[in-house]
Amino acid sequence: MKGIEGKIKRIRNDNGLSKAYMSRACDITPTAYSNIEDDITDSINIETGRKIAKALGVSFNELFEIEGDSQKIDALNNQIERLNERVKELKVQIADKDALILYFSRTNINVRNFLIKRMKELNARLADPEKSHEEKNVWRLSEILKNQFDDFVFLGVLEQSDVDEAVKNNKEK
Repeated sequence: MKGIEGKIKRIRNDNGLSKAYMSRACDITPTAYSNIEDDITDSINIETGRKIAKALGVSFNELFEIEGDSQKIDALNNQIERLNERVKELKVQIADKDALILYFSRTNINVRNFLIKRMKELNARLADPEKSHEEKNVWRLSEILKNQFDDFVFLGVLEQSDVDEAVKNNKEK
C-alpha cells in the first residue's frame, strides 16, 4: 500500500490503541488488521479505510493523504454514510415484508382449507334426502356460493379444480 501502513501504525501507537481494538473497531479479524499494518495486504476497501480513519480519530482524507476539495469529499463521505444507513433501513423493511409474505401465505392456506371444508359440508347437505323439498332454494344457494368461491379463485386463495370438483359433486347428487 506504499507507506500507509506505517502511518496507520504510528497514529495507532501515538493514540495508545492496540491492534485488537483496531480490528474490533474496523469489524475485521485481528489477522486482517495485522496484514494491513505489516503491508501484507495489497489494498483495502474504502469502507475499511473509513473505519480505520474513524478509529484513529483522523479524517479519511488526512489518513490517505487525499488532496482536493475537502468540503466536497466530506460531503460525499456524509452522503455515503446516509446511504449506508438507508440500506440498513431498507434491509429491515425487506425483512418485515418477507415476514408478512410468510404470514399471508400461511393464512392463505388456512383460508383455502376452511373454504374446501365448507364446500364439502354443503355437498353433504345437498345430498341429504330430507332437504329435497328445498332443492330449488339449495341449488340457488349453491350457485351463489359457487360465484363467491370463483372470487376466491380469482384472488388465488382457492384452485379452480377445488371449485369445479365441488360443483360436479353437487350436480351428481
